[in-house]
Amino acid sequence: MTKLNIFLLLFCPIFLFSQEKTIVVSQNIRVKNEFEKRVSSRFFGRLDTLSLPFQDDFSSTEVFPNSSNWMDYQVYVNNHMSVKAPTLGVATFDGLNEQGMPYDIQAVGMSGPSDTLSSKAFNLLNRRGSDSIYLSFYYQAEGLGEAPEINDSLVVDLYNKNGFWNTVWGTPGTSVGVWKQVLIPVIDSNYLHAGFRFRIRNYSSLVGFLDHWHVDYVRLAANRLYNDTVVYDFAYSATPGNLLKNGFTQVPYLHFKSDSSRFLSNGHQTTFNVLGYGIQTIATAASYVEPRSGFQVHSQSLVANSSSNTRTYFPFSIPLIGTDSFELDAVYSIGSNSSIIKSNDTIKRRYLFYNQYAYDDGTAEYGYGLNTNGGRIAYRFISTRPDSLRGISLSFIPIKTDVSRDLFTLMVWKSIPEPGTGKGEQLIYQSNFQKPKYQRFYNGFVNYEFDSAIAISDTFYIGWQQNTDKVLSLGLDRNDTANSNMFYNVTGTWQSSGIPGAWMMRPILGKRANLKIPTQELQRESISFYPNPAQDHLFVSGLNPYESAKFEIYSSMGQKMQSGFIFDGQIQLDPSLHGLMLLNILVKGERICFKFLKD
Repeated sequence: MTKLNIFLLLFCPIFLFSQEKTIVVSQNIRVKNEFEKRVSSRFFGRLDTLSLPFQDDFSSTEVFPNSSNWMDYQVYVNNHMSVKAPTLGVATFDGLNEQGMPYDIQAVGMSGPSDTLSSKAFNLLNRRGSDSIYLSFYYQAEGLGEAPEINDSLVVDLYNKNGFWNTVWGTPGTSVGVWKQVLIPVIDSNYLHAGFRFRIRNYSSLVGFLDHWHVDYVRLAANRLYNDTVVYDFAYSATPGNLLKNGFTQVPYLHFKSDSSRFLSNGHQTTFNVLGYGIQTIATAASYVEPRSGFQVHSQSLVANSSSNTRTYFPFSIPLIGTDSFELDAVYSIGSNSSIIKSNDTIKRRYLFYNQYAYDDGTAEYGYGLNTNGGRIAYRFISTRPDSLRGISLSFIPIKTDVSRDLFTLMVWKSIPEPGTGKGEQLIYQSNFQKPKYQRFYNGFVNYEFDSAIAISDTFYIGWQQNTDKVLSLGLDRNDTANSNMFYNVTGTWQSSGIPGAWMMRPILGKRANLKIPTQELQRESISFYPNPAQDHLFVSGLNPYESAKFEIYSSMGQKMQSGFIFDGQIQLDPSLHGLMLLNILVKGERICFKFLKD
């Protein structure tokens, strides 16, 4: 993205012509929360000495790199920002620091040193140049993020015996997002000392989640050559295929329960990479488990040679063991004793069956919106049975421009004039004077509840009309595509969305849950939680991303049973809790009270 466009997006959106816009994120709430947890628990790396051979493919941790291998926490470890990575998990370099905030929000139009990934020390004192030590890694520019410019760069430094860093490799920014591997010799005597380290750094815009580089499979080993590019491993590298069809990532449990065949796909696939080996017989397995009870719903095993690295798992019936909700973990594994890094041999995808339809995976790579006052967006859903629409769940992504006071009107349509259909527009509900609200945890959703339920059946649309020309920055999931159901209107004519992705907007269906206890203390209508009854955890929604929230849990007799901070919108419940519980959420001195049952 050019520096001029960064300036326009961050400070002058009204000067852009009227249309759909993606906008870069100004902070990473997930990184911010993880940093706070590590500070509070003093969970940072020690000055351990590493040995050869060394390898890390970033599959063993999330958010931050493995503290056993790395000194710092500025890169973002994830599995959703790159495209076709060699293995599961990458380290993403951008313009946000270890607290998920811009390095310098005022440095518009400037590039500078940004993220650093520094290894712990290696004792190479007794090594010689003839040991032929090489450092290697894979890297990709852009991926699903934003392409680094020509004056941005990715560089490698080596730490010499005199206590100085020497830059030994670098590459300029590019929009060509192919994976490449680089090999760097560590044979000079200046580097063969007891405290040798290496680091990978990027130069980028300093104002946000920009200029992305992704790094995977870092190796440092002896007895290598300059052309030793072959990695030997079997590894998953991407999210498993969807067990559901028609683009759904979530469906309401009662809808699924009434006719599961309308939602289960005819087969879903997983793909793993065979790195270095020739054709071998590979066993893979899939296990489908209800995580709250540990009940195994189904399992499948497949054995085939590695000439094809795709495995297709066939549909199966899911026992309907829940009452009003259900969860399912799909866990896939590679059964090979030849795999080098075991943490990339297993991958999991969780499915939630509660009270929402969703097309997104819950992870935003960009913010989405319109820069037109009066602009409207509409998201199409098809309900498989008559139901009551109780509200809309939205995930707004924080950006530089403060839009928390800007207004929009929530809308529900029975029909809109989709392009080429000749349909009329039938608005059936609207709620004025709404404002963007934010969750404290990464990619959190906020529920906007209606005053009264709206009867829906078959096709319906949810969306808004904005009362501002600012981009409201709704979360945009780039790993899923729901464009056939996404429409916008800035000229009086409805058009299909031209920006690939899935909006993070979900309809809330079913009966209203009576979760709150009458109290004289202040209650925020936007704060809610699920599931109820609960087993081992609670998920809390509606908290502001900039607020620190605590919780207290009391027995029905008034005895305090548990207390602490709410991290990532979750409360891990003490196993000793049982029966009717009272939950207090404390935010800025305000107390919000609920009740729930602990199984």
